[in-house]
Amino acid sequence: MASLLKAAIAQNQLRTDQLLHQNRKPGCGCKVHSKDGNAPRHRNLHPQPPKHAKAFKTPAHSAPRIKTCQKSREIRKDARTAEQPKCVQPLHSVGEEVEVMLLGEGQVTSDEWIPGRVVKVSCQGKYTLQNPHTGDLLEPALSTGIEAYHLRTPERHDTRLADDDTRLTDDAHLPAKRTNQTKQRRAEPPEACVPPFYAPGEVVEVMVLSQNQQRSNHWRRAVVSTVSCDGEYSLKDRHGEPVKAALPSGIQAYHLRPAGERAAEAKLLKGIENLESGLASARKELLAHQEAVQARVTAVEHARELAETRAKKKAADNLLIAEEEEARSEKRKAEKSAALKAELDQISGAMAKAKQEYETLAQRRWCAEVVCSNTANVHQAYLEMCQC
Repeated sequence: MASLLKAAIAQNQLRTDQLLHQNRKPGCGCKVHSKDGNAPRHRNLHPQPPKHAKAFKTPAHSAPRIKTCQKSREIRKDARTAEQPKCVQPLHSVGEEVEVMLLGEGQVTSDEWIPGRVVKVSCQGKYTLQNPHTGDLLEPALSTGIEAYHLRTPERHDTRLADDDTRLTDDAHLPAKRTNQTKQRRAEPPEACVPPFYAPGEVVEVMVLSQNQQRSNHWRRAVVSTVSCDGEYSLKDRHGEPVKAALPSGIQAYHLRPAGERAAEAKLLKGIENLESGLASARKELLAHQEAVQARVTAVEHARELAETRAKKKAADNLLIAEEEEARSEKRKAEKSAALKAELDQISGAMAKAKQEYETLAQRRWCAEVVCSNTANVHQAYLEMCQC
């Protein structure tokens, strides 16, 4: 608790210094109490040139001001450099493979470790890790985050913790300052290990071998305990007892398979069978749907053709009726014209007959009035014509 309290106080003080440094306003350092800058110190260090002096600068108006401001800037730069906080020297670099302490609920320390990879290190010495196999970020179990004493280097953590140059402090639980020799040793590339196929704590199935057997189809469930750099696995059975290797070469990755692999395979095959059955059913439904659509399209096309045939026949009938009606109309017109002509001829004949009778009557009247009444004075020819 004391170490955590000291770390919290130090972090709070660091944040306060940073806020003060960020809120500091730039300037020359003079305290100006009036808006026009007439404070004595500001007026002496920064004299204003005369309003009429536009084409030249006197030493009194230019040199002292430039020299004083440059000196002020240099002083402020030195002050900012001195106030910058120093970051904690990281014990593990970004990208390094480490082992992180696995904590349960309410635990602060533990003897269980899992592999991890350093993704980021903060200035306060807080580490961000990820699972080297899946790439998922590891969630810290404590509110203070993952610190250096929660980590160790795989296969060499005992030597690292025993080294005087890399010891941990008792108060803050942070790595102590390392010497140049330790830095050089940390810079050396690690030995290339066989990448593990199964992580510690993973449930697998191990091949059961009899005497003089190299392969078999018999499997037994176990849990991976450790994985060596050479790719040799140490296992425990369901009772927590170590599984003894049947071969001198030990238990290798090809002797293992994921737990429930056969059941998963059978489940997947069953799923494939169900999908194929569903696909066949869907294909039948699709074929029936296509046939129904085709039947509907055929029926619609037949109905369209029938309607067109009926329309053409009706149009032809209407045209025939119209032609017949027109012929009857022409016949009626011809008959009417013939009747009218006959009537006119009859009238003309009657008029000619009536004219002839009129002329005969007119001649008789003329004869009676003119010729027969005055026979003594009329020529003999008129008397003969009128028969007087």
